[in-house]
Amino acid sequence: MAKKVLITGGRGFIAKRLASFLSERGYSVISYERDVAEKFEVEGPIDVVCHFAAKTFIGYCAEHPAETMKINFGGTLNALECAREKKAKFIFASAAAVYGVSNEGIREVDTPKPNSAYGLSKYLAEQLSELYAKTLGVPSIVLRLFNVYGPGQKPEFLIPTLIQNVAKGETVNLRSPKSVRDYIFIDDVLSLVELCVSRDLADSFNVFNIASGKGYSVKEVADLIMSVSGKSVPLVLDEKASANVFTANIDNVKKVFGWEPKHSLTEGLRKTIDWWKQNQVFANYMLEDETVKKKS
Repeated sequence: MAKKVLITGGRGFIAKRLASFLSERGYSVISYERDVAEKFEVEGPIDVVCHFAAKTFIGYCAEHPAETMKINFGGTLNALECAREKKAKFIFASAAAVYGVSNEGIREVDTPKPNSAYGLSKYLAEQLSELYAKTLGVPSIVLRLFNVYGPGQKPEFLIPTLIQNVAKGETVNLRSPKSVRDYIFIDDVLSLVELCVSRDLADSFNVFNIASGKGYSVKEVADLIMSVSGKSVPLVLDEKASANVFTANIDNVKKVFGWEPKHSLTEGLRKTIDWWKQNQVFANYMLEDETVKKKS
């Protein structure tokens, strides 16, 4: 019998794609799109809870720390309670922001030092997941997601912003052109989540970096987008901006699941740019919607 999977944050970038991805592979999926900050219940048995509901834009979280904690920490508590009640496995979408301090080749054993409201909310939620795993019998897997990108991502993030700038022929201002990040294409994330759903691990609590293990500077990303798009725009570089490197070591997830990303950054960008071209009306709606939110 197919496993029944509950996915919170069902309207979000990753969760929405995950629901379709798992459904296409025979899983029974419930997409929960309501507020997780309030205790919630779902009918019937659940085998796995995939908790993706969260406030994710670091700038917004910095300005609204109370709301961030209520949703990212409180929402995780409610999702864990749901998993506990259903005797289900718990898969938590955490973030690289828990590490706080930038570094090259960060490992899961490195001590988290969150330096933002977003990072702290995710780290506290991780600790809550560990508590439930080790004392309340809720097997938990924490996925520390690095810079996920792909079709359908909200326009306030770097890659969709650059794609739109290039498409419109606009000058691109790069405030931290030399800063290096670890980008992972959404389809590679989805394939890993399915492995987490389908396999039972020996330890009750596990943490994995989910990334490509390779770093690219912001300028390199902009150059690749222009190359794939076949269109060049002027770049204005802030050469005085501080630069840091934030990349992951992914040996652990490779060892445990035999997983590694299949998409290079160039391949992932090509698929993402093709989506924006094919869904321009929807993409424009996303841009307009974000503009309205920022004004309100």
